[in-house]
Parts: sequence; C-alpha cells; structure tokens
Amino acid sequence: MCARGYIASIMQTLLDHDIVPPLAWTGSDLPENAGLVALDPACQDELMELAALLAANPLPVLSLRPDDFELPACRALMARVAALLDQGPGFAIIDGFPLARLEAGITGGPSGGAKLGRQDAL
Repeated sequence: MCARGYIASIMQTLLDHDIVPPLAWTGSDLPENAGLVALDPACQDELMELAALLAANPLPVLSLRPDDFELPACRALMARVAALLDQGPGFAIIDGFPLARLEAGITGGPSGGAKLGRQDAL
C-alpha cells in the first residue's frame, strides 16, 4: 500500500461520523469572543494562594495531585472550559491569568518572570 492509501485508511478509521456544529465551524461562523473564558477574581485569588503555598513548601511536580487542593472557583472555571471543549467550538482561551501577580509574588518582581515554567529555572 502506498503512503497516500495508508493515510486515507487511517483517516477513515479515525473518523467514522460527520462533525457538526458547534464543533464544526469556520472563522466567520464564530462570534468574536468564541471560546473565551475569563478568570474571575476568586479563581485568581485561589491561584495566588496556591502559588504562595507551593513556594513556601516546594514539592516535586510529580508528587502533586489535583485532589490535593480544593480550588472551587478554578474547578468551576475548568468545568466551563470542558463544556466548551466538548459541546462548544472545541477550544478555549483562558484570559486573565494573573501572571504579573505571580511573578511579583514568586520571584520578587517582573524580571524573574522568564523563569516561570522553565525546567532549568528550578
């Protein structure tokens, strides 16, 4: 079987039904704020509290589990994100992540922000 035939057979296997709206869309079908989810102040506060807790009690990332932390506002937000992924346009844009506040709280100022999320900064 040639590569084109192999790819075609995989695509037929992977997709055995039509994709219909709202998961099927073109850019002109979407409203300007499609998939946009804003972090509310309660969720931002939870993230700040969690960042402070983890900064004061550093643990290996692999030892952390979602159920170790309550985070009710963030869990509610993520339920909305899941609904957008499953029943909405299939994507989510999370706006309002308190990166500047996290940088100031964790690194002592904005200059250390480049270290957030980098393995070599640990």
